[in-house]
Amino acid sequence: MLALDTDRPGVTQRDACCRFCQEGHPRPVETGKEWPSALASRLRALHADLKVHLKRDGESGYVEVLQLVIPADRRRRGLGTQIMSGICWHADQNGDVLVGTPEPIHAGKPALTGPQLRRWYRRRFGFVPNRGRRLDLDTRHTLRRSPAP
Repeated sequence: MLALDTDRPGVTQRDACCRFCQEGHPRPVETGKEWPSALASRLRALHADLKVHLKRDGESGYVEVLQLVIPADRRRRGLGTQIMSGICWHADQNGDVLVGTPEPIHAGKPALTGPQLRRWYRRRFGFVPNRGRRLDLDTRHTLRRSPAP
């Protein structure tokens, strides 16, 4: 779930979106088949400089995390962790498998290298490598996360 900022006067847990928003917003709870694109649109609307792209794979039904780019001036402050936690929470609520192939940004200075980025997904959010005994042939992505029970 997205971390809430209830320290601001007049903002309660019920009406706060995340601690990075300037205004209190309704907490996002997207459901149904189209929740990935709806959540990505909502996040882009709340954080204009954020690049996030989520898509449901038509064949496997998995939710693909295709892009999550935090602006350079907002990195290393927990925003990516908060956003990804919210994505994982929504996937758990809807019983969806998340898949992705994390790659560092090459346009600017990446906050994390490739191995650090993959380790971040594994340790923080429970993604597992899609290889060996855990190989899932329904996806081409290198990391996979099953919904929490």
